Amino acid sequence: MFGIVKHKALIWSATISLLFSCGGVDKESQHRSFTELFGSAQGTTYSIIIADTNIDLVQSEIDSVLDHFDDVLSTYKENSIISRINESKDSIQIDDPSNWFDDCFKLSETVYKRSNGAFDPSIMPLVDAWGFYRNRGQIPDQKAIDSLLNLVSFDNGRIYSYSFRNGKIRFHKNAKDFRLDFNAVAQGLAVDVLADYIRDKGAKNYYVEIGGEIRVAGKNREGENWRIGIDSPQISDSVRLLDQVIAISDKGIATSGNYRKFYVVDGIKYAHTIDPRTGRPVEHSLLSATVICNSTGLADAWATAFMVIGKEEAIKLLESGLDQELDVYFIYDDGNEGFDHWMTPGFKKYLTN
Repeated sequence: MFGIVKHKALIWSATISLLFSCGGVDKESQHRSFTELFGSAQGTTYSIIIADTNIDLVQSEIDSVLDHFDDVLSTYKENSIISRINESKDSIQIDDPSNWFDDCFKLSETVYKRSNGAFDPSIMPLVDAWGFYRNRGQIPDQKAIDSLLNLVSFDNGRIYSYSFRNGKIRFHKNAKDFRLDFNAVAQGLAVDVLADYIRDKGAKNYYVEIGGEIRVAGKNREGENWRIGIDSPQISDSVRLLDQVIAISDKGIATSGNYRKFYVVDGIKYAHTIDPRTGRPVEHSLLSATVICNSTGLADAWATAFMVIGKEEAIKLLESGLDQELDVYFIYDDGNEGFDHWMTPGFKKYLTN
């Protein structure tokens, strides 16, 4: 993970469904012919299933790609590109032949602008102040919040200036305490990077998941669309029920939620989703947002943005034309200690029940 700005509501992966649906595939040939890789990375786990035969891929390759990705975008690596930018006091120039920082930056900039600032990777100082990295239960006063809001803006040219040319990052800060955290998009982007790597190895039918962010292509081992389960909101981590099961192919999927990650101080519950426009944890009825689109990184960013703005504002934004680009499913508090749902017209085609 790249910080704890938000909690990704768990998406039960297709590996769970496959345990219960062999679909007539002989188990010995299944293990001999298909590729399954499972490992740990980015403070979480990953799983890869390739439903093609004769794909030459080993786990060390996947781990190498993810290590390289972390060298660019992980705030937990002291010498990563993003950490070097965060620790710089004014200007810095860094080589990035991978282009991953620029890809992440431009994707984030697009969602920042289209969400009217609800998605903002410069929120890191606020998240720190609220104790979501450490010092659980730390509540900043309004004066401190107002001061920190002066450091939060993803408008290029305001608090910082950024450019990327010929594999070189040039970054200048107007405020030395300005910091970036791409937590809410980088893991989804890592899924895209892995999926592209696997595709380039010749795979056409695959499932890639890191920490609940998913991208699928083609068909599963039974020759059907990949089946993904979306959690029903539960307060107890020991009890989990599926709210929906979707069948999907050739898409990225991400879910964000705030119903499991929060702390309580003086009887008040503070969710782990901060609104960068107010500097405070969100207070609305939306419990989780699932987004489907061509890019898992883009789905990841928009799922976070919707969790910031809440159901009503999100629906208005989607119905203004964004629903032509994203298929979205919301679970929200119905006000009577229960849950209700809303979805875009495009999401309905994925439902299996």
